[in-house]
Amino acid sequence: MESLMNSAEEQQPSSPPGNSWSKQEEINKNEMPKCVGGFVLVHAGAGYHSESKAKEYKHVCKRACQRAVDRLKAGALAAEAVAAALVELEDSPFTNAGMGSNLNLSGEIECDASIMDGKSLHYGAVGAISGIKNPVLVANRLLMGRGAHDWAVGHGIPPCPSEKMATKFSLSAYKRNKRKMALAEKMDTGHNHAKKRRQSSETENGSGCLDTVGAVVVDSEGNVAAAVSSGGLAMKHPGRVGQAAHYGCGCWAENAFNNPYSTAVSTSGCGEHLIRTMLARECSAALQSEDAHKALLEAMQNKFISSPFLAGEDRVLGGVIVLRCCRCVESPPSQNIQGILVEFLWSHTTESMCVGYMSAQDSKAKMKEKCRIHSTAAMAQIPPPGHYYHYKAR
Repeated sequence: MESLMNSAEEQQPSSPPGNSWSKQEEINKNEMPKCVGGFVLVHAGAGYHSESKAKEYKHVCKRACQRAVDRLKAGALAAEAVAAALVELEDSPFTNAGMGSNLNLSGEIECDASIMDGKSLHYGAVGAISGIKNPVLVANRLLMGRGAHDWAVGHGIPPCPSEKMATKFSLSAYKRNKRKMALAEKMDTGHNHAKKRRQSSETENGSGCLDTVGAVVVDSEGNVAAAVSSGGLAMKHPGRVGQAAHYGCGCWAENAFNNPYSTAVSTSGCGEHLIRTMLARECSAALQSEDAHKALLEAMQNKFISSPFLAGEDRVLGGVIVLRCCRCVESPPSQNIQGILVEFLWSHTTESMCVGYMSAQDSKAKMKEKCRIHSTAAMAQIPPPGHYYHYKAR
């Protein structure tokens, strides 16, 4: 298990075994500008990421962070910044979202996406949409359901034929899966055939092609937002809608109205597992506890891994990035400037999860791209005690 260095104290904390990372870091408050602020945390999915594509996942997460931070520096609020991060993730041919998404059983690309603004609590989502290069832009118009393509084009979002969204890699995977399915049909029929088809698809993509992308953002005013986008399961039936388009399952964002913390969550993994447990909303609620590290650990264990809704599953596959923040007054106060304390963590039960993060004061994004593999989902834990980031906001 790789631990992250505490740059303030030059100490490396001990980490329990698990499929996740986190970091504690104190930022020198005196070095930070007082006019801009904000923070972004992105993920390129929980699943299996081959070593051959590790650099590409790392680069796209860095670009997504930079794009969101650029919007924050320009004065954008959290919802606009998180959408910008998702567009960058969708445009990469290596992620299972937007360009290069998995092809369904009919050889078409259908995408899911959603976005939630913690300030207004507005939520927008699209399910099984085709012919749109950036489904998160449609979700950002707060649209859901059938007819999304025509609505999007009518509101200025350019169409993109499905064949242009397919990449050499996704087409190659589709053809291999089709050959495997044809072979399975000759060997078996009925229930066993359906099961083999699903297993074939999952084997083709390591732990299943679960690399839904997502991001969470807090702006200089303390508003939070979250978004998620996915091309769905490889060889899915046309019209299948995954967690990325389901309320409370793919993403969640909520400013601190009557709660001590504002929270933002984005998930990845097996859509059915995340939908049945409503993991995004469950994690958001858990983060209102004082100890975020302990709260997320318990939520992943009790609300996901050991959830009664997943009792019949052999493996529970999922990952989550979470962010929470609160306003705090410096002691002693300096020019009556309030700071925003941001804490973020991530956890997953899959073999890997690519994560990047960046603040408005950072010159470049920081990355974590892989962790030690555990075969047992119950080993997913969060090294203590989380990553703290402090910036100035007027």
